[in-house]
Amino acid sequence: MKRVILIAVFIVSCVFADANLSAVLQKYTNSPVEIDFEQKTYWAVREKETKVKGKILIGQGGKFNISVGKMSFISDGKTYWEYNSRQKQVRVQKVAGQSSKSAPLELLNLLKTADFTENKADKSFVWQDAKSLENGYEKVVVFLTNSQISKVITADTDKNLTTYIFEKTAFPAQISESSFNFVIPEGTQVYED
Repeated sequence: MKRVILIAVFIVSCVFADANLSAVLQKYTNSPVEIDFEQKTYWAVREKETKVKGKILIGQGGKFNISVGKMSFISDGKTYWEYNSRQKQVRVQKVAGQSSKSAPLELLNLLKTADFTENKADKSFVWQDAKSLENGYEKVVVFLTNSQISKVITADTDKNLTTYIFEKTAFPAQISESSFNFVIPEGTQVYED
């Protein structure tokens, strides 16, 4: 889940270099966000690349809904559901303590203090320091187009390389509360933590 949720984290991280930082930062952290993306991952150990499309909705109060491939990661701010539609399994846990730190809004707050270096040659922003390593990433590179995130590349400490291409980003006035609740399909195995 960490890799998938990381895409939400970069929303705030790359706006630090934007000319209108305060307005952009307020928009990304104080309003609902909807992102369609493509994720390509090169798995170093297997020397294989996978590609999937996904969507992320971020609401207020720790609410999110992420779908990528056959997986869904949903939280209403109190309960977290991780659903694998292929295996018909759902893992359910209460959001508290350490588990809440993986919520997109918590990760967004983490990156508000990230130390990005601007690479003017390719108009990217790089996060590569002790704090990125602490969070499992050797390097994170964020690309902007028209004051929006267009691409994010992460290199994790296991040498896997993941590229997120942001195909569409929207800031709807609101997102239906039903988007942040998961109804367990009949015949699904339920595992509770």
